[in-house]
Amino acid sequence: MIAYVDVSGLRIMENTPFLTRDRNTLVPNEVAKGAWDPKSLHGPVVIGLLDFVIE
Repeated sequence: MIAYVDVSGLRIMENTPFLTRDRNTLVPNEVAKGAWDPKSLHGPVVIGLLDFVIE
């Protein structure tokens, strides 16, 4: 049995960065927000920031 899902209302993720640079600050965009709290960030964004700092 094949299940079909209506995806017409879903947002398709574009090839945009999670963060943009504003002088010395990295500013998160809409897709970087956490799923439960809009004031938090997704885990991959945090790990990516950590990787950026370590490099």
